[in-house]
Amino acid sequence: MSIDPRDLKAPNPEQWDEYDKPRPLVPTGRYTGKAPEKFIFEADGDGFMRVVLDTIQLVDVPSGYKDQVRFERLSAKPREKGRLAGTSRLTDYLLATGTEPVRSEDPEEWARAVEQTAGALIEFFLDWRAYDSETQESLADTMTDFPIDPKTGEHQTWIANPKTGRRVPAQYRVRYFVRQRSR
Repeated sequence: MSIDPRDLKAPNPEQWDEYDKPRPLVPTGRYTGKAPEKFIFEADGDGFMRVVLDTIQLVDVPSGYKDQVRFERLSAKPREKGRLAGTSRLTDYLLATGTEPVRSEDPEEWARAVEQTAGALIEFFLDWRAYDSETQESLADTMTDFPIDPKTGEHQTWIANPKTGRRVPAQYRVRYFVRQRSR
């Protein structure tokens, strides 16, 4: 038995527009994401290894919300202050994936450890930020920096640059990774 396609209802062409609609951002909080399959390795401004995670796929956000964290940069440069002095965002990420500590200064071993995390599930605290690439300035560093929309009572997902008036959209950022407790 064959089906004549002329007898079927065609999809509504407006379906294509759904892909381009802006998606709302979830509120700040703890979420789970899937690490990317491939990683970008580069040097930060001080010559330390930096890994770019593009894209972390959020797995526990409601349908219809933006579900990707783009271009999360993790430097191996040690923190200089605070209770985490001597640690780095890169080691935070590796601990969040359950990776055993790399006890070497060989960058290739560190790169292999990162590559082994491909597709791993990770927990982290997700927040918002706004960076104006035209003026190269940070306009907001957390969701609470974004104004409240009087119509909805929710935080706007954009912020106006006070110098240019340009609307800069909010982007997700990983504030910190949650360490796995299995070790």
